[in-house]
Amino acid sequence: MRIRKIALSDLMWNKKPEIYTKEEMIELLKQYKNILNTTMIDYLDSLIELKIPVTKELISSDVRESLSELDVYKKVVTYNIYNIVSNLTKAYEESGRLNFDVDTSGFYVNLDNVEVFSYYLVNDVHNYNIMDLYQTVRNEEKVKEEIERVMNKLDSLNRQHNPFGYSTDPYGYPVVGGPGDYWAGNHQSEIASYENLLKKLESKTELTKFEEKEIEITSKLHQDLIEVFNLDLNTFKDQECTSFYGSKTKLQKRMVKCMPHLNIVDNIKYV
Repeated sequence: MRIRKIALSDLMWNKKPEIYTKEEMIELLKQYKNILNTTMIDYLDSLIELKIPVTKELISSDVRESLSELDVYKKVVTYNIYNIVSNLTKAYEESGRLNFDVDTSGFYVNLDNVEVFSYYLVNDVHNYNIMDLYQTVRNEEKVKEEIERVMNKLDSLNRQHNPFGYSTDPYGYPVVGGPGDYWAGNHQSEIASYENLLKKLESKTELTKFEEKEIEITSKLHQDLIEVFNLDLNTFKDQECTSFYGSKTKLQKRMVKCMPHLNIVDNIKYV
């Protein structure tokens, strides 16, 4: 296993070179004992001790919302998730196939180059962290639906006509680069992309070796992650997935659960 440790403070807000150990997290929590009530302190302490995952619904939304405004809660959330994932993946260390990478934007886990987990830290764009789970599933019906979708899209594109026509100068000569040319170029590019996708989908008769590996690896680790984080996928909401040109795809499914300071995303790929 290749794993590079990094200070949680380097990952987040203070950019200090120190490493947040369990003891340091407990010392940090002590600074809030005269600020937070006993219930909040006990809850945060349980997260530091890894007795529960932060994703488990043990406190009200209002309490969690209040806590999410505090720097200590943000640090505890990342500490809890990081260590739970680290402990879970230790079973794969001896194989040498596991990569647990950490950088200033978050941490990521892949096994045999198959992505299984990622955690993106808060930034200037989003005021929440994002925890991604990944799973690849064999579903021939979804592939058929995608073929039908692409064929229908191609039919629609081929029926379209240039709304601008072709630009000409005052003397009637064609003008290169006018809105008509721009539309036609984009239109032909889109048609070519869908034609290539359709050809790829229709010519595929069996799974690739990598797809077989994806299914095998993610089916096990995905379930393990669901269990250790005590997640109920029935509480997740569907989110549209798009491919090129913003088109909906039948081969991906994304479900999201939003919590204060944390969005959990379940990513499913059908092959």
